[in-house]
Amino acid sequence: MRWKKLAFHHLDRPLFLGVSIALATVSASSASPVSKTIRVEAVRLEYLEWGGKGDALVFVPGECETSHVFSDIAPAFSDRYRVLSLTPRGCGASVKAGGGYDLDMQLRDLRGFLDALDIDCAILADHSSGAGKITRFARMYPSRVDRLVLFDTVYSFIAPGLEAHMD
Repeated sequence: MRWKKLAFHHLDRPLFLGVSIALATVSASSASPVSKTIRVEAVRLEYLEWGGKGDALVFVPGECETSHVFSDIAPAFSDRYRVLSLTPRGCGASVKAGGGYDLDMQLRDLRGFLDALDIDCAILADHSSGAGKITRFARMYPSRVDRLVLFDTVYSFIAPGLEAHMD
């Protein structure tokens, strides 16, 4: 494996904990995730699990990306963490549902996902505009978040017109 070290800005809790992690360029032989579904507030959502033991590391995709966007890096953490990712409602194999796709709805989905899997506190990692989700989640539920890890962040949540393109 080839390791690349990324340093993140150190900000104060409760919103952020300083984070410094190593990412691996994972070979194609890495473990494939197990695709599962879970019901949260009567909505069937897809999530991926790469296995592992220890604290939960939950990857949160941006925009309408699926959990598969993390397939290259997530396996590298399964030796230290229980690695998961939740695909947002209306995206990928997660069903399109009434009630909208706004930030508050997706945060309730994330909280319900953690509740259903008996995860009291997790490390949340984002991609792109997923930063809007995880930083707001940390503000709303600080006791549920151990750390935030931000990758290629765009700090906004739903681009104008995105909901019209979800199917």
